[in-house]
Amino acid sequence: MSADPTPVPAADDIARAGDHDPERNRAAGRRSREQRADSSAESKRRWRQRNADHVKAYRAAYDAAHRDDVLAQKREYMRAHNARQRAEARRREQKRIAAREWYATHREQHLETQRRYRQRKRSEDPDGYRADKRERNRRWLETHREEHNARLRRKYRDDPESKRLAAERYYAAHAEEVKARRRAYYWAHREESLAKQQAWRERERRRRAAGLPPQRLHRLAASDRATQRLEAEQFFGRQRTPAQIRALRHERAEPDPVSERELRSWARDSARQRAAHALATDPSIRRRLQEDSARRQAEQTRRERAERAAEEAARLDAIARRVNDRLRTQPRQRHPAIDTASPPLGPASTTRGIGL
Repeated sequence: MSADPTPVPAADDIARAGDHDPERNRAAGRRSREQRADSSAESKRRWRQRNADHVKAYRAAYDAAHRDDVLAQKREYMRAHNARQRAEARRREQKRIAAREWYATHREQHLETQRRYRQRKRSEDPDGYRADKRERNRRWLETHREEHNARLRRKYRDDPESKRLAAERYYAAHAEEVKARRRAYYWAHREESLAKQQAWRERERRRRAAGLPPQRLHRLAASDRATQRLEAEQFFGRQRTPAQIRALRHERAEPDPVSERELRSWARDSARQRAAHALATDPSIRRRLQEDSARRQAEQTRRERAERAAEEAARLDAIARRVNDRLRTQPRQRHPAIDTASPPLGPASTTRGIGL
């Protein structure tokens, strides 16, 4: 392996040149060693680049010849690496615990330090401080968006009136800006908005066709939710006495007729709703229904055509009778009643008219 060393004066040469300062000699020797090390590393790097294929083949041959030793070294390295990772994780956790404990006992001191730091930064560079703060807030919001939205939803549920008043005040002061943003958002998401509207209309159409009631959702304040949660826990978590258990078993053995009728009605309504949902969502059922509808429509069309043909034939017969009556020279002869018991007489013959 060839090298391209750069001539560097040795520390002994510098000392023999007449410089007898020990500190300066040590510094010169340190620089000389660093330069030789950098020169040697650069020479090795260039050699490896020129002989990359040879290095790759040599390493592959060495790994094949010393496979067990290489694997043992890798296992040992990974054990040491995992041990270092675990130790680092323990160190970080201990540091977090210590930091939390320190913050719990020195909270006011920590907050005061932060206030002083922010005040100093704000006084040194107000514009830069505001820009940094906006960037920090943006990064935090990107990583905590769900948490932030959940906090806003809870705040709105607990106090919707204040949010409504704030929205009204903002709209009164920025009406044109709000309208412009809404128009821009609509045109930027027009296809998505139309798709949502179409999906809502189809859902409402299916709901009305299935006889379902309108969707009645309303928001509750935090106090109402806490009250209802407490009532539910008290209802489902209460203990039953033996007498109550016997009464419940008796009700189960002898059901109330009114309750039975309500249960059957509920079962029928549930079956209708399930059938309506299946009709609305199952493509195979929709396809069969479409085929049945097309078949019934074709049958109805055939019946209507037959009825129209019969009506047209009757109309033409009536026209023929009127023409026959105008051209007839003798009164119409009535055919005698046919005796079903007698043999057939054959076709009737007329001398005038067309026999109608």
